[in-house]
Amino acid sequence: MKTKATTLNVRLTPQLETWIAEQVEAGWYNNASEVVREGLRLLRHEQTIRAIKLSICAPPLMRA
Repeated sequence: MKTKATTLNVRLTPQLETWIAEQVEAGWYNNASEVVREGLRLLRHEQTIRAIKLSICAPPLMRA
């Protein structure tokens, strides 16, 4: 199942803009959108792992 892509305007620092361009120029990605999507996927994955670790390690009172 394909989902419709949404366009979203985001302000980037010059450093991030340069880094994204470098990733594309190096051939790691085809365009800036791919770089940003991959970054968001990784952030979502990291937050999920953090939430799992917290639910396992948190004291019982913090889980309620």
